[in-house]
Amino acid sequence: MFRLFNYQRLFLAKELFLAFLLLFFTSFALADEFDDLFGDVEIKETPPEKKNMWRDLLDNSNFKLSLRSMAHYENATSRKGLDEKSLFLDERLFYDTKLKRGMSLYSLAMWVEFGNQKETYKGVSDFPEDRADHRRHVEFNELNWVGSWDALDLTLGKKVFKMGKSTLYSPSDRISPKGLNDPFNPRELGTWLAKVDAFKGNTTYSLAVIPFFTPVKRPHSSSRWSGAGESTNSIESLIPNNLPSATTTTTTTEEFPKRTLENVQSILKVKTTVKGWDLFAAAFHGPNPFPVLAAESTTSFRTKNVRVGNYSTGFSTTYKKFEFHGEGLYQLAYASKDDNYINFVFGSTLTMDEWVKHIGLEQIDFTAEFSKEEITAKQTHSDFVASSEESRISRDLVYTRAIFKYSENLRLAAAFNFDFDERGHFETAGFEYKVRPGWILKMHTEFYNGKKDTHYGQFRENDRLVTTLEYSF
Repeated sequence: MFRLFNYQRLFLAKELFLAFLLLFFTSFALADEFDDLFGDVEIKETPPEKKNMWRDLLDNSNFKLSLRSMAHYENATSRKGLDEKSLFLDERLFYDTKLKRGMSLYSLAMWVEFGNQKETYKGVSDFPEDRADHRRHVEFNELNWVGSWDALDLTLGKKVFKMGKSTLYSPSDRISPKGLNDPFNPRELGTWLAKVDAFKGNTTYSLAVIPFFTPVKRPHSSSRWSGAGESTNSIESLIPNNLPSATTTTTTTEEFPKRTLENVQSILKVKTTVKGWDLFAAAFHGPNPFPVLAAESTTSFRTKNVRVGNYSTGFSTTYKKFEFHGEGLYQLAYASKDDNYINFVFGSTLTMDEWVKHIGLEQIDFTAEFSKEEITAKQTHSDFVASSEESRISRDLVYTRAIFKYSENLRLAAAFNFDFDERGHFETAGFEYKVRPGWILKMHTEFYNGKKDTHYGQFRENDRLVTTLEYSF
């Protein structure tokens, strides 16, 4: 009976989705049909030609073709099932459009993509949540309706949810799922939600409900990005080294949150501006995107996304040539099923646009951030053997980035990250050149360093040259 009930709920969810699409397109036609219903019939002047729905969609359409190649400088250590290529290709065609009709704004953002990375690309966007690790050949990343009144916005549909103020690393920005098939070329993915924004002066009050949990997408086990150290699957790296099973053959199963009311994600956020300071505070309740590990036997494990409360705040402001920003997040793990901890980041961006003209540059932007995590209470629940600590990054890191603007057509950039906890580091440098209107050529190189069992060191065989050609039209 319970299985039948689950099928019925899934069928209902699919029917609601189809009904949403029907309403989405039907409302276009209705709005277009009755847009001038109450017009002044006595006006004799010839009215301007009214664009129809399809003309508006076309006028608001944006396309971007991205052709990306990733050439690794060395071969990865051979193992069973490894995709041994050293040159990988990724081609994507982005499309987005908007349509305004009265109080309604309709938005669509999607892409079509292909690539030669083994076992990475498959199928079309899944509904209502995508729990597979594949990149989709067709991804509907945003599909939503926004209704606007005097002091209220209502958003329904799929949307990327942004939280923080920080530039390079945001502790609180963990609501929308991430596509980490390539960990150093992440994808921001949309999530299905209902959100209300209320406005009063400079303050916005937001309440969002996300009914479905979508996990992070990880590299396939055949990928050279998969796992830590000798592991062939990243979830295996959660097994603590002091367990007897860590040196034997183990199996790890993923268990995702069920579609129940208690697993609904909810966010309450307030943001405002006070005397030049942009401020926000937010509270989150729901399944943690970072999994913990339960032991079913000495050789069998299960990952779970347990419910937590996350409470975050942040600021940004400017002073002369400086921009300052900071964020802090406190995680409260219910029943001690995960760690309680504070994760914060402080940073600044310095813009130099005067003396740099003497060295042939128009502008230099230099950004530096420091991120730290402090555990206030360790995981103690008897059902679990490992917390989410190994999944959490930025526990003790410094991030730096410099952008050198030579002209409107040419920019150079370099970045350096250093992990004080693990002594690993990451470097990248490259350029961006506007070949002609609409055409941009990008090229950069990446280097990963550190011990083999560290966040950066596990990828030290993946140093690469990345070339991207983009065409926007």
